[in-house]
Amino acid sequence: MDVDESLYALVARYFLKPREKIGANTRFKKDLKADSLDFLEFVLLVEEEYRCPLDDDALSLVVTVGQFSQLLETSIAGNSLGKE
Repeated sequence: MDVDESLYALVARYFLKPREKIGANTRFKKDLKADSLDFLEFVLLVEEEYRCPLDDDALSLVVTVGQFSQLLETSIAGNSLGKE
């Protein structure tokens, strides 16, 4: 699964931005104008979409979409290891 591409598309749809404007360095607050409630709702959407819980402490450090993608990939990898 290409997490980056699917996540970037989800970010674009959720924040109503053109997909080509979303990249690893896109910032949630500054570029997407996301407040804490927007971010929380997006996190819940991602957890549901990928069926994977995200670490709250790690999420508090996320600034960019790229950081979010790395956290998601790590969580997916850890989640799939637990199912074996």
